[in-house]
Amino acid sequence: MKNKIKKIACFTDCLGSGGAQRQLVGLATMLKDKGYDVDVVLYYDVPFYKYILDNAGIKCVVIA
Repeated sequence: MKNKIKKIACFTDCLGSGGAQRQLVGLATMLKDKGYDVDVVLYYDVPFYKYILDNAGIKCVVIA
C-alpha cells in the first residue's frame, strides 16, 4: 500500500489572542509534527498567533 498524504484543514474565525485560537495553533503544529499536511483557514485576518504557524511551515489562508 502506498503512503498517502494526510491532509487536514483547521477552520477558525481568526488568530487573535484568545485561548481557543492558541489551542488551534497548538493542535495544528502538533499535527504537522506527526506528518500531516496542515492548513489553517481563517475568516478574519487577525494575525496574533500567525508567527507560530509561519515558524512551523503551516499555510494560513484568509477567505474573507
